[in-house]
Amino acid sequence: MTPPAEDFVLVDTAEYLRRTAGLLYDGLLDVIRTHHPEIERVLEGQPLEADAPPELVARAIQAQGMWFQLLSIAEQNAAMRQRRQSEVERGYEQVRGTFAHVVSATARAGLAPHEVRTMVGSLRVRPVITAHPTEAKRVTVLEKHRRIYRRLVDLEAPRWTPRERGALLDNLRTEIELLWLTGELRLEKPTVEQELAWGLYFINENLFEVVPELVEKLERALRQAYPGEQFDVPPFFQFGSWIGADRDGNPFVTNEVTRRTLLENRMASLRTCLLRRLDQTLAAAEGREVSEGRGYATADDLVADLRTLEAGLVAARCASAANLLVRPLRREVEAFRFSTFRLDVRDNAPRLTGALAALWRARNAGEPPDAASAAWRAWLVSELGRPLRGDRAAPPPEAEELCGLFGLIREMRDRLDREAVGSFVLSMTHDAADVLGVYLLAKEAGLFADAAGVESCTLPIVPLFESIDDLRRAPEITRDLLQVPLVRRSVRAQGGVFEVMIGYSDSNKDGGFLSSNWELAKTQLRLTRLGRECGVPIAFFHGRGGSVSRGGAPTGRAIAAQPAGSIQGRLRLTEQGEVVSFKYANRWRRSRS
Repeated sequence: MTPPAEDFVLVDTAEYLRRTAGLLYDGLLDVIRTHHPEIERVLEGQPLEADAPPELVARAIQAQGMWFQLLSIAEQNAAMRQRRQSEVERGYEQVRGTFAHVVSATARAGLAPHEVRTMVGSLRVRPVITAHPTEAKRVTVLEKHRRIYRRLVDLEAPRWTPRERGALLDNLRTEIELLWLTGELRLEKPTVEQELAWGLYFINENLFEVVPELVEKLERALRQAYPGEQFDVPPFFQFGSWIGADRDGNPFVTNEVTRRTLLENRMASLRTCLLRRLDQTLAAAEGREVSEGRGYATADDLVADLRTLEAGLVAARCASAANLLVRPLRREVEAFRFSTFRLDVRDNAPRLTGALAALWRARNAGEPPDAASAAWRAWLVSELGRPLRGDRAAPPPEAEELCGLFGLIREMRDRLDREAVGSFVLSMTHDAADVLGVYLLAKEAGLFADAAGVESCTLPIVPLFESIDDLRRAPEITRDLLQVPLVRRSVRAQGGVFEVMIGYSDSNKDGGFLSSNWELAKTQLRLTRLGRECGVPIAFFHGRGGSVSRGGAPTGRAIAAQPAGSIQGRLRLTEQGEVVSFKYANRWRRSRS
């Protein structure tokens, strides 16, 4: 029997969730009766027979797991419905967590427009998507979950005739059946290419469109709270990624894999657009022959063309077309550029030290000093201050892979996009010399602003402090680094902010939940004070996961819980595993903007 429209429209949220969950349960029960009626009793809360074969037990477990997934989808749908109802009843400005609510509260508190303008200008938020074994769902399963969610959204509308609602319910039942027939989990470890496809799924399905809308919502909130004032909102929300470049503990991430990842990321962005010059740019990215001079050399060229088109439409009294058609595309290009993700490269200090030791042997007699010694640091500082020689020999075999990695970073930033690679994250940072070693490898690859390789590095180097001991020593190590003129010049050239990554999972493993969170808080406070003393703001990259043991918490609460003064308008955090699909799989469930 087809439920009437009012069953889903004229009820409170709790009742709506009960009815929606019942609808999904009935659909799953119907599928089970069709394909495996012998396990229907499990869904009804009864045990299987004691002598049930293993295959039947596995199917029973699958049925229970699938029911929990469907229930989660129903809960997400109900939460979004409640948010819409709150906006209708109370007004958008009264919905907690929205830009309108935050900015209007800021205006009421008396914050002057010029202060807000400064804050908005420095705003930077970058979730970094990482592949993680806690997310085992295949992309095909994520797609089916999304379609089930969309069918529930369709059913909310009161406009359907009984015949149309019946068709929607049939479609919903079919999606549940297809989900039952689809292999849910990967039976083998995913390849890096599969991990990349998983990450790009969320970009292609939702985020290309949603990110420009986010900028528009902030601009609208500022206009309403500060009438007559002008605000230039930058592309403050951008995505980073570690997929295809996280080499720490993954031997399958080679230089060639990173190269292919960067090219795939580029093509994902170019396929958002179908202009003639972009067709030429896309053809060049795919290695096809193009007409000379027809493609875009950089994303900045495309942004300039779109700004010209936008201004022309406004001048022709077509501001509505400019705002609705051109501006969203321009913001999309500003946010994603020609690289989609800002791909961070991560490796660990011992591996880099081994490559540097090989370089030392190639240039000096005997064995290199101990990596923890003053002599080792003195050698690094000496090499960093020495102008690059034009007749440099090829790196020794032991250092070839890592030297090739930094050469690849230089090549891809020049060839694809200046923001194709975000930063280099150094795991297991125990000493300032570890970071200086990264600067030296970057110098060897030509990643300095000057030809001599002595002024400043163009690649941000981010130390990662993970263990309890390293967190405690982080302020001392950071102070040491900021006293090195090359590091200070590099930070200044890169925007004037020194970024530090702190690890939640490893510190939890090292010291336990309470000790980890206490040390993380103390480290952020001490580093924030250090930044003020040194005149160099410290920004934090939070290596958080979804579970409590990995620092997981609702993002808004996590931000509010940070030590005072440690955010400063900048937020970088890892989005791992199942958290990615929960936050970004369904466009209609994201509400906090």
